[in-house]
Amino acid sequence: MVNASSNHATVGLVIDISPNGHARVPRARLRMTGPRSEIVAAAAKTFARMGYSGARIDDVAAEMGATKGRVYHYYTSKVEILADILTEGAYMLTDAVQPVLDEPGIDSARRLERMAVRHTLVLLEQNDVQVVTLHNINLVIGRSVTSDTTSFRHIAEVRRAYEQIWRTAIEAGVEEGALHAVDSDLATKAVLGALNWSTVWFRPNSTDTDASRLQIAEALAHHAIGGVLRR
Repeated sequence: MVNASSNHATVGLVIDISPNGHARVPRARLRMTGPRSEIVAAAAKTFARMGYSGARIDDVAAEMGATKGRVYHYYTSKVEILADILTEGAYMLTDAVQPVLDEPGIDSARRLERMAVRHTLVLLEQNDVQVVTLHNINLVIGRSVTSDTTSFRHIAEVRRAYEQIWRTAIEAGVEEGALHAVDSDLATKAVLGALNWSTVWFRPNSTDTDASRLQIAEALAHHAIGGVLRR
């Protein structure tokens, strides 16, 4: 069984360079530390490239430049590694977005747009982890979980709690009159769906910078949130 709370560290921060004046933007990092974090990072890259079903433990080991015995020393199966990737992916989003919901003195429209920027930056900065997370989420939400069900149940709970952050912000916006009178659950799915689609078309490369990723995140956030705003 995967212990989702073990070997976790604080998420790092970087100074925001946006001309729009965001205070500070969390740079997405693995919470996990130590040898398991190395395996998770290599597995995320391997699963994103080859697909979870097509990848083998041997491929993860090759990505690390290690033997598969090193992987098996920390993980007993591929599904156990996937559980850790999905756990990390879920907490990265919560760590980035929850502080915006809790921040005082922001109007609802601005809060939602900042939440969307934070969410998208995580997708762009930790692309391999988020690609694997979002493309394998069906394993969590109820179809074909055959092992490690406790870990997957925990992941599902974390993701539901994350969606509740968005529902809370949207409901507050409706109450304040900044948003159309929308169904908060449907609006949450629509906004996150629009942002999450970036994992399909965005491919990191050596020319990416904090500024270029932030520009993409701000543009996507503007379009995604624009659908629910009362203009």
